[in-house]
Amino acid sequence: MYLSTYDIVLLQVGYALTDSTQLTLTSTIPIEGLVFADLTLKSVVAQDGPVRVAALGSITGLWGLDEGNAVLGRIGAVAEFCFDDGCRSSASMGGTVLLGGPYTVLGAGAGFIWRVFSWMSILAEAETLTPLTVTAGKVNGLSLSPGIRLPHRTWSLDLSVVQPLDVPNAPTVPFLAFTYRFLR
Repeated sequence: MYLSTYDIVLLQVGYALTDSTQLTLTSTIPIEGLVFADLTLKSVVAQDGPVRVAALGSITGLWGLDEGNAVLGRIGAVAEFCFDDGCRSSASMGGTVLLGGPYTVLGAGAGFIWRVFSWMSILAEAETLTPLTVTAGKVNGLSLSPGIRLPHRTWSLDLSVVQPLDVPNAPTVPFLAFTYRFLR
C-alpha cells in the first residue's frame, strides 16, 4: 500500500491486490465544491527479463459542476525497460485514451529515471495530448519535465518543473510529488 500527494492538491492511495495487479484511487481535495476523482486498475500483462508491460482501465469523474457530474472511462498501457536488476534506472513509455465520446483524446508520454547516487535519481519526461476526433481538435499539448528524485526505503520525493512547449510565453511550473510506501 502507498500514499502519494502531487503538489498537495492531488491525493492518491494505492493497494496491491496481487503481485501483478494494483488498484489506485486519486482525488483532489474539494475546491469550491468541485471534486476530481480517478479509480484505476493496473495489471502486468507481460514480463520478460528487464521488460514489463501493464494494461490499465480507469473511471474518471468530476463532481460538483453546475451542469451535473461527468464520468468518463480511460484505457491504456505502459511499458518499462529496466537498466539494472532492482529497476532503479529505467525508461518507460505509456499511453491512455480518455473515452469522451466526441472529445476522445490520447495522452502519451515517455520517461527516464537514472539513479546517479543511492540518494538521488535524475528524472525526465515528455508528455503529449493528441485529439482522436474532429470535435476534440483543439485539445492538444506537449510538455517537458526534468527533475530529481530523492529516494528512500519507504518514501520518495520528486522535485521537478513542467514546461509547456506549444503555448507562447507559458510559465515554467514547479511540481512536487511525495510518496510513502507501507512495507510488509
